[in-house]
Amino acid sequence: MAASNVESHLRTGIQAARRGHHEPARRILREVVDAAPDNELAWLWLARVTDDDAEKERALRTALRLNPENRWAAQQLDSGASAAPATPGDIPQPPRQQAPEIVELKCPNCGGNVSVHGDKGVKTVVCNYCGAVLDLSEEQTQILAQVDPETTPLQPIDVGMTATFGDRTYTVYGWMRYEGSDEYETWQWDEWLLVADDGHSLWLSYDPEAGFVIQERVTDFEPFDPASAMFIKTPQGMAAVKERDQARIVALRGEFTWRARVGDPINYLDAEGKHRIFSVEYTSDELEVHAGPELEPLAVWQAFGMDEKVEAARERAEARAAKKAKLGARAKVVGWLAVLSWVLVLFGGCAGHEVLDQQVVLTLDQNPTQRLGPVTLDETTRAHELILELDDLPTNSWATVSAWAYDEKKSKYLLVSAGFWDEEGYDDGYWHEADLKSSTKFKPVTAGEYLIELNLEELSPQNTPQQLLLTVRLQEGVWSIGYLVTIGILLTLTWFVYKIRGG
Repeated sequence: MAASNVESHLRTGIQAARRGHHEPARRILREVVDAAPDNELAWLWLARVTDDDAEKERALRTALRLNPENRWAAQQLDSGASAAPATPGDIPQPPRQQAPEIVELKCPNCGGNVSVHGDKGVKTVVCNYCGAVLDLSEEQTQILAQVDPETTPLQPIDVGMTATFGDRTYTVYGWMRYEGSDEYETWQWDEWLLVADDGHSLWLSYDPEAGFVIQERVTDFEPFDPASAMFIKTPQGMAAVKERDQARIVALRGEFTWRARVGDPINYLDAEGKHRIFSVEYTSDELEVHAGPELEPLAVWQAFGMDEKVEAARERAEARAAKKAKLGARAKVVGWLAVLSWVLVLFGGCAGHEVLDQQVVLTLDQNPTQRLGPVTLDETTRAHELILELDDLPTNSWATVSAWAYDEKKSKYLLVSAGFWDEEGYDDGYWHEADLKSSTKFKPVTAGEYLIELNLEELSPQNTPQQLLLTVRLQEGVWSIGYLVTIGILLTLTWFVYKIRGG
């Protein structure tokens, strides 16, 4: 048997012994001591569960040979009828916690043995053989429901396993699965009841999306209405309600200190506070609040002593940390590039100098064409911007104005044919829209003096009189910043993605 299998078999045997299943515990522990005769812990647990006096004495003497300072083994030999003390009774040994009281019941459904911790006030227990949910709160054991005993937890944490959180060691007494649904989706999460020998209990939950949370019951909160409250107020601060819905128990295993309502809907809400997650279950006359922190998988597997899971979780954590650092470095580079692009956009928007700023009146019948200038344009490699803007336009009217450039050779170039309009109307309500400004960029063919010709080509009859007041501005040497704006937007979005993915 491989070393990893020895440890796994030993844990299984100890779990069976703790739950009172002595026959399978004896069989498993015998296999362990045959494969690993120097395993002191295996010999000690075999001595606890065997009903053969000779085997018990052999197991205790072997444990003492491996560890002469094991006081418990010495005391057991000293108190046995056929065993003489093999080591002085005053050898120091740390005190042991008192083993929990195990009561054996018969399942009224299948007749199988059901082990119950009789000293913990258990009210519900599930038969491991047939999945019958048994109510122990009455004098006569009743079958509450039937669940599939083959259903397993989402994570390899099962009834009987032990975990250490803080300075307490807890045994997994029970496991249950909740299921919620709406018209769009169905979701599930698991919860495990952990109980220490002194009776202190914790709830460990696992949601495939949210991960692990460890919680204990709290009572120090101000009264609130769970059906409508948006916050839970506690001495540790406010917790904001994030979700409120219904769910039901669809599977369970082990023991519970309350009457489990299999299949019945329960009302719940989840809230988030500072470093704590709050879970609330409530009915019309009962309300129970549990709170506690999120746990990384690595911390969970360390608490349960699962070495293989610890190593896998540590590797995943290291991979996440490396990925986060890589994304953080990328985000920093992209962030600076985004800042640079927006600085260039700002600088480009301020570039250029004005060579023309004039108001003209265009009259459709009498004076539809006017020439402005001349203006000297020295730049032929950079763009120039012509801006046409109306001061006003009557409602539900339009106009079309064309702009041309004449160079020193009297060559004519169309710069823009701009349409202006002002409209209003009623659909679902009143609306009003207008476009009274036009701008265009161009590059002159050659440097030199240019005339700017404006033509009023079309004007709606609503314009009375038939004229336009038009402001004309011409800026030389401006930047074409459209592509810089596009780059800035793309870089900014990329930076946000890296920041979110990098946490």
